[in-house]
Amino acid sequence: MSLKRPRSIAALMFVALSAAVIGASCGGSQPASPISPSSLSSAGLASADGSARVTTASDESGGLDEEPLPEPPPVPEPPPAPAPVPAPAPAPGPDPATNPGPFPAPPTRFPVRWTPTPDSHDYLNLKTDPNPVLFSGVPVPLQSCDALPNTWYYSTIIHSRTGNIFRIVERENYFDGYLTSRTSVNIEIPGQQNVSISTRWCSTSGKAHTAQHRFKVVDGSGRELILNGPLVQLQQNPNYVPPPPPAAPTSQSQRVAGEALVVFGD
Repeated sequence: MSLKRPRSIAALMFVALSAAVIGASCGGSQPASPISPSSLSSAGLASADGSARVTTASDESGGLDEEPLPEPPPVPEPPPAPAPVPAPAPAPGPDPATNPGPFPAPPTRFPVRWTPTPDSHDYLNLKTDPNPVLFSGVPVPLQSCDALPNTWYYSTIIHSRTGNIFRIVERENYFDGYLTSRTSVNIEIPGQQNVSISTRWCSTSGKAHTAQHRFKVVDGSGRELILNGPLVQLQQNPNYVPPPPPAAPTSQSQRVAGEALVVFGD
């Protein structure tokens, strides 16, 4: 029994010495750090792809080193407005050679001007000689013109372009666009010849005026043709003095007439 005790003591001592060696080696592999975790100002954060980014305290408070947001795409300009649709061209007026207007002319309270018969008319041409017409002042030897000192004289020449014989049967006379008279006449136009129709005007007013004449013509078979003469310019009396403006009315029911115009033409 005495021989076995020392061996047990020796075994215990060997186990204790081994534990001491192991403890010493473990304590030396992890030196103590002088910096505590609370003193660190930054930490390494791993991103999803395994890369790391260093952040500071300003990262958590929205600092300036955040990645900038992408710029918004530019706003496209609005397309230009479509060009306005042009207005349709007006319909052409009636051809005075084939549609010279009604004869006799319907009554109207407004001045009218008839489109002259063109020179390209198939059968007849007409012109005024002279035009414009100089002021004359020579009295018209008619009783209806005794008190009308402003006068003008001219002629309308009608030419037959073919060998047909025509006859003028009616005439309309216009002064400043208003119909003054319609007369029945009987004037023959020989084939390929001219006929001259004299016209004279007398008026109370010596200012410039216009005149126009229309003729109803028939051929040998009775077919009617209407001719519209050109617009005749009657020039002003060189001694014409415009009348004073009318006085203002004294009441709503009173009206002062302007310059009275009495005219005669044939």
